[in-house]
Amino acid sequence: MRPTNDPIYPPLPCLAPATEPETAIGYGLRVLSFVLAYRCTATLSDADLELADHAYPVAVGGRDLLPLAANRLTDARHLILATLRARTAERQARAAQDARSVYPQGEVGQPGKFATLQPAPRPLAPQGVAIDPRPRSADIRF
Repeated sequence: MRPTNDPIYPPLPCLAPATEPETAIGYGLRVLSFVLAYRCTATLSDADLELADHAYPVAVGGRDLLPLAANRLTDARHLILATLRARTAERQARAAQDARSVYPQGEVGQPGKFATLQPAPRPLAPQGVAIDPRPRSADIRF
């Protein structure tokens, strides 16, 4: 029988955090190389993935880059962008679910396309002043 405290799967690889003298591009390149090596984005934050995407043009900008290496870098960038899109969609779905729980009848924002339209209220005139109901037009003469 297997002990209960042993993990069933091996742990996911983790990237060391950015160091103080490391630049943003340097850290982005390190994140990009991590994704290339492990094909894992689960342990990286959105900011790390955005830095890797930002560093991608620097990585493929070399003159002596082989086409195979450029293809692998492009595959890593597609994985990064797919992860960012999925996380954004998940966040938006969670926010929409939260909005539905606050407004269960769908009263969020503007009424839908089948809502009855109400005419705009007429402005009230001060006491003793009559408002001309006719629309005004500009009197332009040349």
